[in-house]
Amino acid sequence: MVLSRRIKILREEILRMTKKQLAEKLVLSVSAITRWEKGDAIPSQKNLISLCKLADISMDRLLSGESFNIEVKTEKIRFYKNSIGNYFDSTEPEFITIANTFLPVKNMDFKNLIAFCISSDSMEPTITSQAMLLVDSTNIEIEEGKIYAFQQNGITRVKKFIYEVNSYVIKSINKNYSDEKIEFKEFKEHTKVIGRVVCCINKL
Repeated sequence: MVLSRRIKILREEILRMTKKQLAEKLVLSVSAITRWEKGDAIPSQKNLISLCKLADISMDRLLSGESFNIEVKTEKIRFYKNSIGNYFDSTEPEFITIANTFLPVKNMDFKNLIAFCISSDSMEPTITSQAMLLVDSTNIEIEEGKIYAFQQNGITRVKKFIYEVNSYVIKSINKNYSDEKIEFKEFKEHTKVIGRVVCCINKL
């Protein structure tokens, strides 16, 4: 396997980064990364060292290609068939197995992830109806512009949150749904945050 191919595998399967993300990490242009992966240019020694440090592999391994096949590891994640009411608290989950290279979050503690499917089209096209969501159950503090799963009145919902003075604006991505506004106090009293959505597997 040539070096250009190994660099592409390193970026996509070990680092799980886009060309833009890797370029930003190395303080380079996206076109520089593209040239490396096409074999039109070779990284300098300084950039090779930075690449290997970022991916936590030895330079000998990258340059020689020895044992460069990516070992695919799998993770067991709690899966709830039914997400209605207090199902997450009262029911033993099943477990699904997912290859960790498929997941976009590096160095995550997968024990904190839960998975369930949604049946609403309110977050389309980003999250389609019948999509399976992976949710970080430890991340329950609302951050501006992030998507969270939460329960209100026995219903599990998935929405994007925007801050306003003393309140949240709860937004759908589908323009056919109106924004909702709820004061912080009311939200805290009547809502249970399940966690932040970190991955979406849409149904084809």
